[in-house]
Amino acid sequence: NKEKIINGSKIKEGDICLGLSSSGLHTNGYTLARKVVFEIGKLNPEDTIKELNETVADAFLKVHRCYAPLVLPLLEKHKVNGMAHITGGGIEGNLKRILPDNLQAVISKSSWEVLPLFKFLEKLGNIDPIDIYKSFNMGIGYILVVSKDDVANVTDYMNEQGEEVFHLGEIQKGERSVILAD
Repeated sequence: NKEKIINGSKIKEGDICLGLSSSGLHTNGYTLARKVVFEIGKLNPEDTIKELNETVADAFLKVHRCYAPLVLPLLEKHKVNGMAHITGGGIEGNLKRILPDNLQAVISKSSWEVLPLFKFLEKLGNIDPIDIYKSFNMGIGYILVVSKDDVANVTDYMNEQGEEVFHLGEIQKGERSVILAD
């Protein structure tokens, strides 16, 4: 049904970006992660990463979250103007795809706790902070863009499902872009 397609065209100024957590790398960033851990860090899959209290293999092989069982029922009850699955390209690359031309998303990096795995990779690989946000999901696996009027209802629904929701930022007028603010 074409009326039900959520392609971002209904996103408007003042909408709020809500984030759902990732479980780790998901399916993206493995080339860089392998380079950092195996080439730079000289670690093996069975080596324990003390900062994570788990082996490299356990950290790298966490199951990619499937958001469909959580999001599909949400769409039956609440209005969502846009959705972005945060894969390769990070938040900036994926959220930008759904924004209309005259709008930008301003995301506060302090609105969620970056997963320890990404902090570890950043430090071990001496990865530029700008580049790491372009390579990894940083702990946010899915973004919902909703009207300010719907934020409480969507947040309550997600909380009832046992999901923590991060209020990441807001849609503003401007050139189509995603701004990751400190």
